Amino acid sequence: MQETTFRYEVVIGEDGSVDRTREIVLSYQERFPDRIRLMLQPYNTGGRQNLVSILGVCRGEYVAILEGDDYWTDKLQLQLQVELLQANPKAFICGARAQIWKQGENAPSEITPSENSVILSKFGARELFEGLWWFRTCTKMFPRHVLLAAPIHFLEADWAGTMWCIAHTNFGQVCFLDRVVGVYREHAGGSWSSQPYYQKVSKDVRTLFDLIPVFTGSDRAFLKTLMLHRMSELICLKETTPGIILKCAHLVAIRNPPAWRLVAESVGVGLRRMLGIGAT
Repeated sequence: MQETTFRYEVVIGEDGSVDRTREIVLSYQERFPDRIRLMLQPYNTGGRQNLVSILGVCRGEYVAILEGDDYWTDKLQLQLQVELLQANPKAFICGARAQIWKQGENAPSEITPSENSVILSKFGARELFEGLWWFRTCTKMFPRHVLLAAPIHFLEADWAGTMWCIAHTNFGQVCFLDRVVGVYREHAGGSWSSQPYYQKVSKDVRTLFDLIPVFTGSDRAFLKTLMLHRMSELICLKETTPGIILKCAHLVAIRNPPAWRLVAESVGVGLRRMLGIGAT
């Protein structure tokens, strides 16, 4: 339903689905052969390889990402985001608002970013870096040359990919389309929302391990502190296993050597609690 003054293509990575997905996307390609390109994997290769295949064949000046369980609702989304990026050639991203639809609810229950337009008009890359605002993946558009410059392991995670772009462009410009353009679904089958909370926190620690070296100065220090906070939270979660704690503590100690003693003491307390061993 997208209405544009320019040509665009929809590149679909069909990763060996066990339902009727392949049949459906093939029927769409037959109806719109000039617009839909299919990357048909011979088997379920996994998210990383599917993403590599898709990005590797994208030809447009800009790339908008839409994951399989989300959907767009604004027929002018692509047109308006391209206009914003063309008017701001130093921008590395254009985001917008999305509705959040949680499993079990009858309709979307919230909008993100939720702040009013006056506040968001003052936000940029610095606020993205500090987590003061964020864009759901289904609302993001990137210049292709920026996105494809990122190492693939950063692009596997929404947060890591955007943070890498911030570092790569030295806190470049951010475009914001101040309207709701899609629906982001949270459900038990989602690759992120289905994970237990302790796994999300441990993944944050691993992501920060990768991100810290690409920043410098006070920005690197900020991420080191954030990594310590996430590690402390991980230790306190009942579901966390000793193995995950030790692996994450090792990463924290590598990235923040001065804090190794504090980390070791905290890990010790956490492990004793898990194993039911007294503080003495």
